[in-house]
Amino acid sequence: MQRLTFYLIGAFLLMSVIWVHAQPVAKKNIAVMDLESRGSLSKEESGTLTDRLRSMLVRTKAFVVVDRGRMQEILDEQGFQMSGCTSAECAVEAGKILGVEEMVSGTVGRLGKLYTLDIILIDVQTSQIIKSLTRDYTGEIEGLVGLMKSVADELAGKEQTPVAIQKKQFTISFVSQPAGAQVLINGKLRGETPLKLRAKEGTGVSVVFQKDQYQSFKTKLVVSKDQVLKATLKPITVYAGKSVQKSEGGSSWLYWVGGGVVVAAAAAYFLIPKNNDTTSTSTVFPAPPGRP
Repeated sequence: MQRLTFYLIGAFLLMSVIWVHAQPVAKKNIAVMDLESRGSLSKEESGTLTDRLRSMLVRTKAFVVVDRGRMQEILDEQGFQMSGCTSAECAVEAGKILGVEEMVSGTVGRLGKLYTLDIILIDVQTSQIIKSLTRDYTGEIEGLVGLMKSVADELAGKEQTPVAIQKKQFTISFVSQPAGAQVLINGKLRGETPLKLRAKEGTGVSVVFQKDQYQSFKTKLVVSKDQVLKATLKPITVYAGKSVQKSEGGSSWLYWVGGGVVVAAAAAYFLIPKNNDTTSTSTVFPAPPGRP
C-alpha cells in the first residue's frame, strides 16, 4: 500500500512538472519609440531603422509589439507628443499611456565613418532599465539594417545569430587605347572598353584586354578602392600569313616568294628577283640576314 502511494505521488509530481513546462510563456506587451537620429542622419533613415527593429522584435515571438499606427493614435488622443521624447523618463510616461509593460528606446548616430547604435529596454512599472546594449558599425548605412535582428534577439534573451558583415563595394573602370577592347574577368567576357563594373572589397580578379590585330594585355588585381585600370594595346602587323609586332625604328626581314621584305620605320621595300635577271646592280638596300 505504501509503495502504491509512493508511485502515485511520484506520478503526480511528474505530471505537474510536465504541465507547467507545457504552458505557453506569457508574452510581454512592449512598444518601440522612434530612434533618435544624431550625426546628420535624417528622420527618414532613423524611422526606417526603427521599423526594422520593430519587425525583428515581432519575429522573436517573445513580445506582443504595439503597432506604430495604433501607438501614435493612442498617444495623440492623450495629447502626448512623440517627437523629442528621447529620455527614459519620457519613454516610461508613454508606456503608461499605452498600457504596456516595457518600452524600447534609443539613438542611432554617425561619427565620421562610424555608425553607433544605443538601445535600452525599460520596465514601465519600475522605471528601471532592464537591458542596455550598443553596436558600432563601419560601412554603408544599409549595413545597419542587418544589425537589427541581432539587437532584437538580444532584447528577447535569445542566442544571438552572428551578423554577416557586408563588405564595401567599389567601382573599377576599364579603359584601353585604342577603345573597344573586350574585357574578360576571370575568363568571362564582361563587355568592351570603356567599361565600369562593381566589385566587393577584397575580391581578387584576373583581367584580360583583347582586340583583333592587337596584342592582349593581362593583369591581376585585388579590389580595395575605386580605381581605373588602363591598358595600352600594341598593334600586330601581318605579312605573308605571319604576325610581326611593329617596332619603333630599325628594320626587320621576312622571306616571301623568293625575295625579302624590309620593314623600316617609315616605309617597306620589296626585293623580288626579275624574270631572268639573276644579278642586281642596286647597292641601296642592305642585304637580308640568313634564312632562318
